[in-house]
Amino acid sequence: MTFRQVHRWISLTVAAIWLVQAITGTLSVFRWEIDDWTVAGAHVPVDYVAVGAKVDALAAEPNTTVSSVWTSGTNAGRFDVHYDKNDAYRIKRIDGQGRLLRDRSGEQIAVQGAIWDTITSIHTSLLLGDTGEWLIGISGLLLLSNIVLGLKLAWPKRGTWSKTLFGRPAGKAVAKLYGWHRKVGLWFAFPALFTVTAGISMVFSDGLEKQLGPGAKLTDPVVNPAPAASNKIGFADAIAIALKTYPKASFSGVSLPDEEDPWYRVRLRNAGEVPRKWGTTVVWVGARDGRVLGTYNAGSPRAERAVIDTAYALHTGQIGEVFGRSIVLAIGLCLITLISLGLPLWWMRRPVKRPAVAAEPRR
Repeated sequence: MTFRQVHRWISLTVAAIWLVQAITGTLSVFRWEIDDWTVAGAHVPVDYVAVGAKVDALAAEPNTTVSSVWTSGTNAGRFDVHYDKNDAYRIKRIDGQGRLLRDRSGEQIAVQGAIWDTITSIHTSLLLGDTGEWLIGISGLLLLSNIVLGLKLAWPKRGTWSKTLFGRPAGKAVAKLYGWHRKVGLWFAFPALFTVTAGISMVFSDGLEKQLGPGAKLTDPVVNPAPAASNKIGFADAIAIALKTYPKASFSGVSLPDEEDPWYRVRLRNAGEVPRKWGTTVVWVGARDGRVLGTYNAGSPRAERAVIDTAYALHTGQIGEVFGRSIVLAIGLCLITLISLGLPLWWMRRPVKRPAVAAEPRR
């Protein structure tokens, strides 16, 4: 079997998954800005005391547990509070003064911004849980190998790069279709190698951490369990302590304490770390006394951990801020275009069986 045949049959086998990945990935690039734009309410300065009062009051309600609080991802001073009430998962969005902007069920699929969570779940697992993640990982490996095969097949001869990349394909329909397919593939291939590799490493992150060694894994502090009633440090206090630990950092999110883990796990975006929507610097703040139980500074990370921290930022383009995300958007559109060109190209090139013609009888 030739390289061209291998390239063709891998593409035909996995095209549906690649198309789903490309569409959902493209839609997700600027999901935070689009979602925040649809939520009514003025953008106001952040008052962590007011936000903390809202979070603490919600956590004190009967049959209610607040699990985490995250910025909306737009740097607009808005927060998503994730909580369970009467065993039902919900997400409440509040502004920088703690005022309610939206409150929805976490089980919704499309309305009130839930569509973006659904799109992300499709992109990361095809809504199939662990099985879907493995399918995504395997399809990613096949895509990576197919990009390399495609480059080998499409590589222009010396002196023809300019014509191949910028010229208009000519000839009959099949030749034109192949010309456009080749052109888009060459433009798309090199940046896609990085984003696809980063995506694969995210799917198999547990195995990657083991290969990189103990320095690649973040370890929560070991603290004796305690009743929630013994917690004396509130949300605002924990955030203040974390920001005091890293004065140049900004708040990204926090996981709240419970009886088994009596500490706040505060995520910060610190100076010097790889750019991304939510930072990866961590401060563990004891809920009983406010002691800093541990830290991880992503601004000067361990080499092993830097690989893990970089993968998500590279895959989503956040490593390059708006410019990087725009490149990832273009990669997704190019992959959709390649599939749209490749399928009709295969159809037009497929061998056609002609009906057998019966031989005329001898006379």
